[in-house]
Amino acid sequence: MSAAKKKTPTKQAAPTKKAPSTKKAPTKKAPTKKATPPPPDDTETIDATVVDVGTAAVGATPEESEPSRIARAKALAEKLKARGLDEYDHLQERRETSRTIDSVFTAAEYDEEVGGGILAAAVAFRLFLFMVPFVFVLVVVFGIGADAAGESSRSLASSAGAIGLLAKSFASVTGGSLWERLVAFVVGSFALFLTTRSALKVLRVASGLIWDVPIPKLERPARATGIFIAVIIGALGLIQIIGVLDGISLIAGLIATALFILVPAGLWLLFSLRAFPHPEEAGWKAMVPGALLVGVGLQLLHIFTVLWIARQVDSKSDTYGAIGIALALLFWAYLTGRIFMAGMVLNAAHWYRSHDRPDSELQPDEILDA
Repeated sequence: MSAAKKKTPTKQAAPTKKAPSTKKAPTKKAPTKKATPPPPDDTETIDATVVDVGTAAVGATPEESEPSRIARAKALAEKLKARGLDEYDHLQERRETSRTIDSVFTAAEYDEEVGGGILAAAVAFRLFLFMVPFVFVLVVVFGIGADAAGESSRSLASSAGAIGLLAKSFASVTGGSLWERLVAFVVGSFALFLTTRSALKVLRVASGLIWDVPIPKLERPARATGIFIAVIIGALGLIQIIGVLDGISLIAGLIATALFILVPAGLWLLFSLRAFPHPEEAGWKAMVPGALLVGVGLQLLHIFTVLWIARQVDSKSDTYGAIGIALALLFWAYLTGRIFMAGMVLNAAHWYRSHDRPDSELQPDEILDA
């Protein structure tokens, strides 16, 4: 019995000695982890923060990752804004030494002063109103482009521009008796005459406001309206010729591209001298910069129409029908109006750098009688 009593305390003593040894082991390792912190560095801190944010966004739920995405978007926007302001200040410093940079800034400031964006919107609305009866007469009455319904929007934009896209919506209403075509011709021609005269009036008013000169009454408005319609028809024919030349060879394509720039530029130069108000002292040389800008701008707009607007017409028409086509064409018309206003603004800003600007104020009756 005494031997058995002596064995039991020895078995209980063993676990009491091992328990403190196991508890002390982690206490010795803890200070070793805290002993050598890395030296603070700004770049390493930023990189580590970006990595932590990225890993947190990947492993977090959408609710948890959304603030980090918004924060990164705001940081990127602030960075781009700061870089843009730096570039703007740098270009402002170069205005005194670079005539080209100074001309661009002068034109931009002048455009903001005369309200170029508002004038472009007014021109765009009148251009859209002109396009509807114009395409209606061509497609419904004369049957031109009646097969547009079976062609793709990109093909139509390449062969006839935005007018080809609008023709696609009218292609389904072709046909009818001779009497119906005659009535449609009379109604469409009358609407075309009114919208063309309205578009010319807005262009003349915009030119008078940009040049800050009186707007005389247009002589022979019916003749000017007919010339304007003939120019648009000629532009459609030019697009067809350019399409044929572009498919022949590289040299023919380059010639076609040059024609697409020079012909609209020449027509805009003619209208600027004959139809749009401007100072009497400003000759054809003062109108050349704006005419070239209009020519290049229309060429770029044609490429944009083929590559992007045609695709938007397909997607919007499937979703919204005719309203989607109207929205896409209104956007095209605004870009066209912006190009026209940019040409006028460039000429006026360049002219008034070396000439005194008249102190004239347009009267409401001048605008109404333009």
